[in-house]
Amino acid sequence: MINEITKEEIQELYKILEQKILENKEKFEEKKFKDDEIINILLETILYNERQMKTNLLKYIDLKTIDFKDKNVAFIDFTKTNANIDPQTIQNKDLQGAKLYGDFKGKIFNDVLMRGTDCSNATNISINPQTLKNRDLTNANVDGVDFNNESFDEVKCEGTDFSKALNCVLTEKPFYKFKKRILEIK
Repeated sequence: MINEITKEEIQELYKILEQKILENKEKFEEKKFKDDEIINILLETILYNERQMKTNLLKYIDLKTIDFKDKNVAFIDFTKTNANIDPQTIQNKDLQGAKLYGDFKGKIFNDVLMRGTDCSNATNISINPQTLKNRDLTNANVDGVDFNNESFDEVKCEGTDFSKALNCVLTEKPFYKFKKRILEIK
C-alpha cells in the first residue's frame, strides 16, 4: 500500500528499479520472476537507497508482511513504518545506526550489533547488554529500553544517555572505555 507519496518519488524509485534490472539483465532474461522475487528485489533496492539517499520511502509502504530475513537493515530509518523486524534473522544481526519503530515484544537481541541504534520510537525492547555483539551500545538512543537490572560490566557506552532507560543500574566502575561520569539510575 503506497499513500501520500509524490509523483516525483515514484519516478525516482522507478528509475532506481530500472537501473537495478538493467544491471542484472541476464537474470531477468533467463526467467520470469514470481511476485515474491520482485518484492524482494524492490525491498533490497529501497533499503539500499534509504541508506544512500535517505529517501524516506519506507513510511509509505505496507511492510507488515515483508520478511526482512537476511536483509541489510543497518542505518535504515523505520520511523512511522509497520515493519516487523526480527533482530535474530536480519543480515549479520546488524541494527547499527537503524531507527527502530513499533512493538518488539518477544524479540531477542542476543548477539545483535546495536551501536548507534535509535530505540526511542520502539516499544517493548528488552536487552541484556552482556549478550549484545561486541557489548557495544556506543551512541545508542535507549529511551524506553528495559535492561532488566543486568550487568553493564565491560559494555561500551560512550555517548549513550540512559536517563530514560528502564531497570538500568549504572555505575562508573564497570564501564569499558567510558569517558563520561555516569550517575546511578534506578
